[in-house]
Amino acid sequence: MARNVSLGKIPGTERQVASLLDVTEKRRAEERWQRLERQLRKSQKMEAIGTLAGGIAHDLNNILSPVLGYADMIMRNSEPDSQEFQRSEKIQKAALRAADLVSQVLAFNRGRTEEKRRIKLHPVVKEVVKLLKGSIPSTIEIVDRVDRNCDAVLADPTQIHQVVMNLCTNAYHAMEDTGGTLTVGLRQVQLELSELVGFPNLAQAAGTYLVLEVRDTGCGMTEDIVERIFDPYFTTKEEGKGTGLGLATVYSIVKSTMGDIRVTSIPGKGSCFSVYIPAVRPERETAPKISSFADAFAGQGERLLVVDDDYDIAAMCKEGFEYLGYRVEAFSSSRDALAYFEDHLKEIDLVITDHTMPEMTGIELAKKMLLLRQDLPVILCSGYAASINQQVVENAGIRRFMMKPITVDTMSREIQALLKP
Repeated sequence: MARNVSLGKIPGTERQVASLLDVTEKRRAEERWQRLERQLRKSQKMEAIGTLAGGIAHDLNNILSPVLGYADMIMRNSEPDSQEFQRSEKIQKAALRAADLVSQVLAFNRGRTEEKRRIKLHPVVKEVVKLLKGSIPSTIEIVDRVDRNCDAVLADPTQIHQVVMNLCTNAYHAMEDTGGTLTVGLRQVQLELSELVGFPNLAQAAGTYLVLEVRDTGCGMTEDIVERIFDPYFTTKEEGKGTGLGLATVYSIVKSTMGDIRVTSIPGKGSCFSVYIPAVRPERETAPKISSFADAFAGQGERLLVVDDDYDIAAMCKEGFEYLGYRVEAFSSSRDALAYFEDHLKEIDLVITDHTMPEMTGIELAKKMLLLRQDLPVILCSGYAASINQQVVENAGIRRFMMKPITVDTMSREIQALLKP
């Protein structure tokens, strides 16, 4: 708001008038607008990264599929105490770990709903520690204080992995320039009612809790920063080194587990993040697994049609399912597969098709086949399917949708479930 202000008569001068304009609200509005612009740019950048991650994940899942499949076949043809079996088992475990990581990337990108179940925390924490050891500089020492004998919790394993990774990444950034010690711990504690005063999100329930601790010897934080670290888009990192969403995501995930998080920090000496998650009682032992998979899920000469534009995957599926007793026709062209199906309409018992193919998508192929034979069981597979959900699959008449990479064992269970009379 502008106003004229008289300065009065000054000896030896003419009368002067000053005009003042209060621009406080305008400046505040401009600052708010700039903050919104920065947040929009960050959101757009994350969306672009998510799209890129989806494409990479699709290719990785396609690469991992034959690795898992051929490792499985070598194990089936080897004695359990042979070097071939043991080496193949290690290949299989490594490929499954890689598949889990890809799944975590896709889950974060899709913003999927939680899939909470009873899980042990120590394998998830150990996996993150392994990843860190191969990626952070040797100037930072990693100390592992993970207790393997803790109870289970009710949580989404992908989200827990995200919590541990975010906390460890922040700790690493706090010591990036100076080096130091990163301590990752997991222990079990018993909290009494009187001890819950400082934990507003624990629902005031005394009992057994698992405590995940990530401690660093980095730069530390002042009290005013500690109070804001869980705010969305708040970051102390320089431009381009953080979105300000990591700790906000951590807080949201921890709260969804009915847990809580406590932070202690001393400037110049380091910080400690302690995540408390309620433990759950152990379940009864499940029935022993079937010792012979081949006997339980082997085929009886049923005829399968496999379609995948990746030749290696199609060839692996043909060899793997034929070993289990199925008769298999495999194609890397969806058009060739449809032509074959039209000529052998009554002979095919089940179709397994990839979704993302150049000539015709898996859903389009399934619809054309189902027009010719409505009772045909179809399993749709994909390495990345952001646009596919259960409703889309059901509307197309497809019986099952499975994300790659898929082991021969897992696929055989689904085949048997669909072919049962």
